[in-house]
Amino acid sequence: MDNDDVETQWTKKARRSYEDAAEALIDALRAHPQLNLDRSGHQREMAAYIGSARQLTAAAGALNDAEFDWCGSFPLALDTEDSDSESDFEDDHGEGEPVDMLAFVGRWDFRVTDEKAVLRSGRRAYRRAWPKDSKKDAQHRVYNMESAASEILHAHGLAGLEAAKGMSLERWVNTFVALPAGASDTFDSDPFSMASQDDV
Repeated sequence: MDNDDVETQWTKKARRSYEDAAEALIDALRAHPQLNLDRSGHQREMAAYIGSARQLTAAAGALNDAEFDWCGSFPLALDTEDSDSESDFEDDHGEGEPVDMLAFVGRWDFRVTDEKAVLRSGRRAYRRAWPKDSKKDAQHRVYNMESAASEILHAHGLAGLEAAKGMSLERWVNTFVALPAGASDTFDSDPFSMASQDDV
């Protein structure tokens, strides 16, 4: 035991500090459960919860230090390292680099139940986008499932594909990738090589 530790033990100053730390921990023990009991499961509550949890951890750590100064003992076995959930929350909500573009990357699998219906939907979508073209033009352009889906997507967007007769959305996976300023100069750039993204 070094001299600094010996000099603090059983002193009036260490006693007062220990009493103050104990009161602060008691206050935190009252405040944190009350805040947590008032939660209802919404994401907007996480920031206040994590802040309160850290105050509780800090108060417990202060009691540990104060008790050691008072009598040379640590009453609590504490791991003060940030948890993964707290680190993830800070990473998600912290300020990052300026975003130049947001890329939406994913895969959608459609179960085809009626190929003729899909072709009809694709040809109608084609004529909607190109009203001056004839039915024969639409038949020439839309001749398989891929070309039909492409025209539906072009005319109506993703919602049109989901609503198209003859097929149904069975599964999908997607993610958003924030591209930093200057990283999206060309459309064919690979967004996954430019910015980190969540697992899809």
